[in-house]
Amino acid sequence: MALVPADNSFLSLLNVERKQALDRQKKREDLLEDTEHGSKILGLHQDLQALADVLDERVESKLSANEKAFFVAYKSFMFTVQKEFKELKQKADEEETKTRRDAKIQSLEKELDWFMNEALRLDELVKKYKKELDKWKGKAEALEDDRRFLESQIKQAKRTNKSLRSAVEQAQSSAYAALVSAEDGQQQAIKAQEGPTEDLVMGPSYSGLSQELEEKYQTTVKRLKQQLQQEQK
Repeated sequence: MALVPADNSFLSLLNVERKQALDRQKKREDLLEDTEHGSKILGLHQDLQALADVLDERVESKLSANEKAFFVAYKSFMFTVQKEFKELKQKADEEETKTRRDAKIQSLEKELDWFMNEALRLDELVKKYKKELDKWKGKAEALEDDRRFLESQIKQAKRTNKSLRSAVEQAQSSAYAALVSAEDGQQQAIKAQEGPTEDLVMGPSYSGLSQELEEKYQTTVKRLKQQLQQEQK
């Protein structure tokens, strides 16, 4: 079986449909020619046929025009919407930025208040510590004056103590020398004298002299020791 090309089949189909349409048109004309308004009906039918032939083009043209107008209006509308959207987004960003800025400002204000209060508290502490420092400084100066005074008194007492020791030692030496000298003199006088009567007379005198010198020596030593103790206190 031979294959018929597709274009030939399509053309054949069109020719058949056209022939059928012409046959129907011929039948209508034959049928309406003998009627009263047949010619008018045929004219209107032709007008309708012509209108039907161009109706698709007109509808398509109208649709194309409406489509273009719609796209232009849609584009304009979307441009306006996008513009308004950008403006609203910008306003929203500004509001958000403002809100964040306000929150940051409030946070900074709170920190500022805290630092101000802390600065005042530290200032009060500094003043308090300064007063205590001045007080302790005054006490330290007073103690330093007392230390210098006591150091001077101690040096003076040491010098006095040294002088008193020297005086006591000198007095002890002098008293001892005087006692020894007196005893030697008494012994020589006793040896120079003769007779038992004179011995009995001079004995008590010698004894009384030695006792008196010893008492003076002890009194002098005691008095010097008391002075030394008082100076040490």
